[in-house]
Amino acid sequence: MILWNARMNDEELPVIDGSLTRESHLILQQFTSHNQISSFTLAIIKFILLLENSCKEDVRVVPTSVRSSIEGIESALYQDELQSLTLTDSEISLLESAAFQFINHTMAGVVSLRSLFPPLDKSAEDLLHALLPITKLVQLNLWEDSAMKSEIQNLLKSEIFKKIKRAVDVWTEDRLAMLDEHVAYSQCQTDPVLPQTSSLADLLQEVCVICTPKPAYQEMFHKVNVNYYKTICLRVDHMLAHKVKELVHEMNYYQKRYQSYQVNIRDSSRISLKLFLAIKNIYSVLKKSIPDREVFKLRMVHFDQWFEESLIFWLETFKSECNMRMEKALEIDKDFVPVTSQVKHSNSSVDVLSSFAKITTEWRDIGVQDADHLLIGAIKISNVICDGTRLYADKIASILECNGYYDGNSTEFDINQQVCITVNNIEYIRRYLSQLAEMLNYEDISRSLTLKYDDDAVGRQSFQMLNRLISTASEDIVLKERNLLQKIVDQMEPNLNKHIKIFSSAASLATTCDQEAILPLIEYLDKNLKTFHLQLCSGSYPKVLSTVWQTLVYRLDMSILYGCKPEYYSCIANHIKTLQTYFAQLGLESDPPLNSINYEKVLEKLARHALPTSELLLQYFTSITENMSIPLGHCGQVALRVGYLTSSPSTISLAVQLLTVCDLPLPVKSTSQLNMVRLQLRLLPMSFCQSQMFQTAPADVDENTNTAEFDLTHHFTDVPKDVISTKGVVLHIMVWQFHKLGWDTFLGEVFINVCGTKEIHRSIDQLPVIMLATKMPIETEQKQSTVFEILFQRRQWDKEAKQHCDIRLKIMKYAKNYTQLTGPDKKRDFLASVAQYVETCFSYL
Repeated sequence: MILWNARMNDEELPVIDGSLTRESHLILQQFTSHNQISSFTLAIIKFILLLENSCKEDVRVVPTSVRSSIEGIESALYQDELQSLTLTDSEISLLESAAFQFINHTMAGVVSLRSLFPPLDKSAEDLLHALLPITKLVQLNLWEDSAMKSEIQNLLKSEIFKKIKRAVDVWTEDRLAMLDEHVAYSQCQTDPVLPQTSSLADLLQEVCVICTPKPAYQEMFHKVNVNYYKTICLRVDHMLAHKVKELVHEMNYYQKRYQSYQVNIRDSSRISLKLFLAIKNIYSVLKKSIPDREVFKLRMVHFDQWFEESLIFWLETFKSECNMRMEKALEIDKDFVPVTSQVKHSNSSVDVLSSFAKITTEWRDIGVQDADHLLIGAIKISNVICDGTRLYADKIASILECNGYYDGNSTEFDINQQVCITVNNIEYIRRYLSQLAEMLNYEDISRSLTLKYDDDAVGRQSFQMLNRLISTASEDIVLKERNLLQKIVDQMEPNLNKHIKIFSSAASLATTCDQEAILPLIEYLDKNLKTFHLQLCSGSYPKVLSTVWQTLVYRLDMSILYGCKPEYYSCIANHIKTLQTYFAQLGLESDPPLNSINYEKVLEKLARHALPTSELLLQYFTSITENMSIPLGHCGQVALRVGYLTSSPSTISLAVQLLTVCDLPLPVKSTSQLNMVRLQLRLLPMSFCQSQMFQTAPADVDENTNTAEFDLTHHFTDVPKDVISTKGVVLHIMVWQFHKLGWDTFLGEVFINVCGTKEIHRSIDQLPVIMLATKMPIETEQKQSTVFEILFQRRQWDKEAKQHCDIRLKIMKYAKNYTQLTGPDKKRDFLASVAQYVETCFSYL
């Protein structure tokens, strides 16, 4: 009846809309009622009719009629009286046959629709509109208890998958072909792998945008149970992975071939890194659209292994680009970047740090996963940045020198803004190193190595090594900065010397210390240090203070006049302490450098020069009793007792009992034995003991033992009682070879500390015997003594110092003459003994 109504129309092609005339409807109602045909069965027959006729070419079925028929079936199915009805086998067979015919016919029309890749909203809408009858058919509750629904769904998904894959293949092949055509058309002189790789990287970036899921578009395909983005991602990976891997291998070959040419390596590394980042981005996008258990299907899953050879060239390129950008930044370095209202640094330091930041950012973007490669990369990047900071510090300092800053001939050298900006640039660059460990994730690298090798020592040592790179570079930069500051301060030295000379000369001429004499020096320092304080960054100003202070201490030390009176040195010491207080108020730390070793040495030197002569003599004799050279083979032994008797509350009598002088050296200028020796005793310093001296009579020397017996006691009377508690008061004993004709020969001397001498209660014989070796003073050692040097410098105006120095120099001369003459005599004595031995041997024969 439906077909008859469609053919009754006047149109050439019958149109079926599923409707009936009033007469046809009454006839159909009577027929179904008479044959007890349910409305559900009638709706199924009508639906099968529409599906079958939709596949025919001699009629046209209105699409809305199919959807209306499906709605009629759903309505009839949900009526209460029809809940228990089910389809018969013949009905199911007819419905399955008609449904498959309808799906195949509909999908054949889908092929002619727009491409589904790249994804466009219009394409998806057209597809879904064309598939709407099929989706309605699948959603019918008729399929709940049969396998028909799953078969229809599988057929539908299979056809959509085919269309999506076909669209991806066509689009990808066309774009790859366009890459080759573009390279061939450009006819460039470079190796074709470079433009091909660059174009492929651009293509991957485009594909990355295309494959980024759009929720609305994904929801459209979800209606037909199709995961659109998973499908295109797997297909895109399949189509592009081979081409990418092929170009990576060609690029590796190119870089090995041109590895000796920096420009080629730089250009090719930029392109290969661009390709790597593009692959990394697209891989992350593809992986998001694919379940974790299916990621292994991606051919790009191990893409980072393709670039292991390129990694080394990237790191070398980082270094060359960093140096190139640094050179360019220094060439055009004219503008300044204000930190505060007065503290500034130049644009070159900002450009250099931005190049460092770019290197670290690109390294993090590379995202190396292997622990060993991470360590190698971190070492390379750290070395690049550390070497870059060293190079920048050298170049920025050399620019200052090339501009003639150190060539000025002006009488007054002042600090200007250019110097402060140069120092700020170096400090600004150095501070960046402290951030390097965090930016390159040293701790993560250490943990990765520990996990890989299952050894804490590996991770700990790698972490220490990486930090050592930074600390070493930082120390080098600090040293370069200090050298620069030292050069700057060295330019201030003429002015410092001029001001130091003013108060130094005034102190040498005045009887009292003029505290205002140091004011010109402080005013000059204040002027320049104020400039440093205002225009230097906080980290550099303490270094400037330290450098200026150390230089000032050195210049003060060099400007000290010698041989002046003690008041002069006390005045200079007061001036230096005033300067120390001034620098402490400026913020210089009390521990080094303010209280440095050089500063303490200068104060110690001034304090020693400021001592009176009497105190210096005590120090001299204290040191000479503790340090006296003993020439081997030329020393004797003096045996004596020393004690004191109290004469009055303020004086004592010092008793010296001389016993023997033994083991005397051979005589001078003669091979004969000693005949007679004498001793000369004196209490020193002479100012303490009123120049008391005693000389013994010559005593005979035993020919066999070279020993002289004295056995006499001498008393030094009216000696101040304080000497027994004063360190430095000594008893000086000189041993002389007595000659009846000519001058006596000096054989050595002995110094005995009077301090701590025991009191004589009954007899001096009850005191223990003291045996001391006679010693020969050496002129060089005596003159190198600091105290002797001070006394020697005072001899022009101090009689006591002159008397002491003359006596000691004369004794040194005696000792020098003795040591010069003993050598040849020893040789003759040896030959004589050999001759005597030979003669004895022959007598036995």
